[in-house]
Amino acid sequence: MTARRVALIGAGGIAQTYLRLLGQARADEIVLAAVVDIDETAAERAARPFAVPAFTSHALARDSVDLDAVIVCTPPVTHATIASDFLRVGVSVLCEKPLTLDAAAARSLVAEARSSAALLSMAAKFRFVADVAEARRRLLDGEIGEVVQVDNTFAAVVPMEHRWTADRAVAGGGVIIDNGTHSVDLVRWFAGPIREVMAVEGPRQQGLEVEDNAQLLTRSTSGATGRIDLSWSLAIDEPWYLRVHGTDGAIDIGWRESRLRTAGNDWRRFGRGYDKLAAMGEQLRNFVAAVDGREPLAVGTDDAIASVEVIEAAYRSLGTQSFVPVAPPKPRVELAS
Repeated sequence: MTARRVALIGAGGIAQTYLRLLGQARADEIVLAAVVDIDETAAERAARPFAVPAFTSHALARDSVDLDAVIVCTPPVTHATIASDFLRVGVSVLCEKPLTLDAAAARSLVAEARSSAALLSMAAKFRFVADVAEARRRLLDGEIGEVVQVDNTFAAVVPMEHRWTADRAVAGGGVIIDNGTHSVDLVRWFAGPIREVMAVEGPRQQGLEVEDNAQLLTRSTSGATGRIDLSWSLAIDEPWYLRVHGTDGAIDIGWRESRLRTAGNDWRRFGRGYDKLAAMGEQLRNFVAAVDGREPLAVGTDDAIASVEVIEAAYRSLGTQSFVPVAPPKPRVELAS
């Protein structure tokens, strides 16, 4: 097997986890071939331990290094351009969430991927958490019946004042597009495609230009509902970040362990909780295997588009106090008489 040559685009916070994983990876499966960051010092610092070139422009890396794939870890406003530039030359892309800032850009990017020989995947690390994967297997085996409701909470006190994540022009919004992208992917994975969504913003506690507290309600095509609590300013101290309620039982997925209860029975514990490094490692393994053609992408282009569409619909619903459809209505075409 020939090792896949990968470039890391962006050398900031999340990129450090990928660097750690690449340092541990099997040399016959994947190798880091270049690092890109607009901060030359950051790029060189990340590239030095791997003895690979550092660039301040993704275009320079694209034109200078033979690559099979890239991992895009830059701010969201840059995702569409960077991913497109690599897809056009047949380089596969694993892009950190959100895939793009709006659904039109996501659809355009996916169309490019489908017309090329390259793969496109959006990073959705929670799908690769061992407890989440086990919970979904148990759901598909029918242990808790049909899904009725999915509850998700991603809430902690995180000062955001000086982070680009809270810059609307760079990130596309606040906690809804940031943490909420993971949330809607999880709800979709357990309850099926989301048909409509309503978002309500809570009081802004950090003086940001974007929302730092929000709740989302969703309705899936299956009829199941979703309830999502998001915050950068509230410490909601719950052991379970995902709860799946079924007609015959429930599954609670937690930070330290998980549990399942079927009708008339006590809770049964399973799993070891959330392990970020292990989850991202499995995500990277799946991506490389898909590039090799050995297995399908766990998070495909339909998933990526859907996540962007749900988040975009959530922002459309803010302030309306009502559900809005995830897919916006098509413009009406008047026929000539």
